[in-house]
Amino acid sequence: MNLDLDSDSLRRAYLRTEYITYKPSFSIRVGRTHPGLDEFLSSKGVYSWVFLTAWNPGSILLTLEENKIRNSELIRELGNFESIEGEGKAEDWKEESFLVFGIDLRNALELAKKFGQNAIVFGTYAKPAELVFVSK
Repeated sequence: MNLDLDSDSLRRAYLRTEYITYKPSFSIRVGRTHPGLDEFLSSKGVYSWVFLTAWNPGSILLTLEENKIRNSELIRELGNFESIEGEGKAEDWKEESFLVFGIDLRNALELAKKFGQNAIVFGTYAKPAELVFVSK
């Protein structure tokens, strides 16, 4: 898959995707609030998060091995930010990802840009999750 960043189909694909983690279990959707995640954030003393991957930069499908290497590099870049593993799941597209806590939007976008991502899902306490496109 190689989609134009400005295409409606790309935006719709992100909006249809479910962003999930397993331990602890969260299901995140763009445009919705997530009280369970808010409670978790509050217990950690942080109030922002991002759902981020290094897989398939620019929506260009890479091999599993290439994607795993890229996510390992992303984990190193995250440094002291706490994160949990997850995945973005759509009907025909799945990417291993991370839910990262306490990161601000500027830093989240810098990481996404560094790893060639089109967009991120960003959230703050008690507000709906946002789809934020990365400027190239």
